[in-house]
Amino acid sequence: MKRRVSTAKRIVAVALAATVAVSLTGCKKRKNTNDTTSSDVTTSQSQAAVPETPEVTATPAPTATPAPTATPAENTDKKDNTTSEPTKTEKPSTGTSTSGGTTKPAATKTPAPAPAATPAPTVKPQVKYTFTVRRHEATCTTQGYDEHICHEWGGMNYNDRFVPAKGHSWDGGTVTKAATYTETGIKTFKCKECDETRTEEIPSLNKTYHIKSVVAPTCTAEGYTIYECNEVPGLTYKGDYKAKLPHAYDAGKVTKPATIYEKGTKTFTCTSCGATYTEDIPVVEKTWHKGNTVAPTCTEKGYTIYICDQDSALTEKRDYTNALGHAWDAGTVTTAATCTNAGVKTYTCTRNGCNETKTEEIQALGHKWDDGTVTVPATCEGVGEKTYKCQNTGCTETKAEEIPALGHKWDDGTVTKAPTCTEDGVKTFTCLNDATHTYTEVVPATGHAWDDGVVTKEATYEEDGERTYTCQNDKTHVHKEVIPALGYTFTDTVVAPTCTEDGYTLHTCNENPAKTYQDTPVPALGHQYKEVTTPATCGTPGSVDNVCERCNDKQHVKDLPITGEHQWNEGVVTKEPTATESGIKTFTCKVCQATKTEDIPKVHEHDYTRLGEIIEGPYCETEGKRWMYCSYEGCNERVLMRLP
Repeated sequence: MKRRVSTAKRIVAVALAATVAVSLTGCKKRKNTNDTTSSDVTTSQSQAAVPETPEVTATPAPTATPAPTATPAENTDKKDNTTSEPTKTEKPSTGTSTSGGTTKPAATKTPAPAPAATPAPTVKPQVKYTFTVRRHEATCTTQGYDEHICHEWGGMNYNDRFVPAKGHSWDGGTVTKAATYTETGIKTFKCKECDETRTEEIPSLNKTYHIKSVVAPTCTAEGYTIYECNEVPGLTYKGDYKAKLPHAYDAGKVTKPATIYEKGTKTFTCTSCGATYTEDIPVVEKTWHKGNTVAPTCTEKGYTIYICDQDSALTEKRDYTNALGHAWDAGTVTTAATCTNAGVKTYTCTRNGCNETKTEEIQALGHKWDDGTVTVPATCEGVGEKTYKCQNTGCTETKAEEIPALGHKWDDGTVTKAPTCTEDGVKTFTCLNDATHTYTEVVPATGHAWDDGVVTKEATYEEDGERTYTCQNDKTHVHKEVIPALGYTFTDTVVAPTCTEDGYTLHTCNENPAKTYQDTPVPALGHQYKEVTTPATCGTPGSVDNVCERCNDKQHVKDLPITGEHQWNEGVVTKEPTATESGIKTFTCKVCQATKTEDIPKVHEHDYTRLGEIIEGPYCETEGKRWMYCSYEGCNERVLMRLP
């Protein structure tokens, strides 16, 4: 029985270890610390609980037991690269883990179900990890960092304390390919830090030319000058182009004669190159001769027929004469007109061969009234009546007309009461048709006609004056107006308050300085101090002062001692590294010019044997991936390798 239990423990332990290796692949906890230039390697340890396995009553084939959640403890990497001690403890039964004396929540993994006959055992792993810390300095293109390499399991590896890449520091450059007259050159620049190179193009050399030959222009091609390079014989180019010459065309030849119906064609040919162009020949202008002449009638025009000399079948009617029109006789009254009814008159054409007739209406005579007789005379306000008789023979009709009332015909009126400056007058009008009819109108008062007035009392700055006006219509009418006092004028100046002085508004009298006054007082603002610190440097003490933001009044608070902390520049390589010796980089303080040096790692070939981070864990049927770093001290180059 003890042997079966021991075998079961071993199986569970092996499954637990395999599961931990897979589940903790990406489980890392990093903590960045201050940057350092040291490349020392240190060793750290991590302590966890030792797993315990209870006895079981059967030995079934175990299923994979989930690994505990690994939580690396916080690592504090000090500047002297002493010890980094991440602690990993998992207690699934309580739900918390202890790391570096701090209690944090820990994840609890639920075991996979075991066969029905055997319950899953409770696992409490205690794992102890130790680390080697390597410092990777920043290069021109890669960042610097501290690498923590776990001695027991690569899945616990992590990096921290990252420093940005420094960037290239190029030298003055070397001409690696000289420029010629036909090709550009190349200048190569080399980084002082990492030997990486870059290139720049050098422009080709300037060339001079002479005239080799001149080609004259023709009517088909431009002329030009060929220039040959003095430095590179045979190298030429064309320039100074001349425009083509115009064609020298002949007098032309008729290639298609013109007719009276179609244009002809004349072709012109260049005597130099044979080029041609054509022009239209206008159609032949027709000529005509007279034929028969047709005389006009009462209703139709007369004309002459013209026949084309070039084509007798082509004729035109021309020389039209107007139709004669009918020659009507004097006409005969066929129906006589009366006072109220129209009559009819008939006309007949007298030209030979024309029997046309036309009729005209004879207007009704209308009544011919006499001058009429007034039967009721009109008055100014009453209408009268006038009677008229028709004078046409046989007509006895009469008509009556109303005579409008005469209306009043007023004279121009007479002023019966003259107006004054203040009272209206009266004007009386009389009807010329009937003197007993009159009416009156008001003549408005003339009103005062005031003169421009006379100043009877001058105005001063403090007292009103007086102006007196007299009516031109009646000298007894006068009135007076007040001339306002001139009054003092002031220029206002706002004097703002300061920290110690009150503000106010000053009113300065422009005419009498004795009248100047001030008002609207504003209390002094008081000082508004702000603490200003002048930092101390590595060689100069600083100070803390309270300075007023308005008037710059200063009150000293305390002095700050010299810091002694240098502000280093980016450094200059004072000794290049070789394969056998380290180089030296010298840094200078920007404040006090003090200097310090750092070693530059020796030049080496990469040896990718140092374990790095696992990017993708290996599985039963698929490979994994992990970074492998160069094992050379201070080198941070890496390659991605496969995990079987």
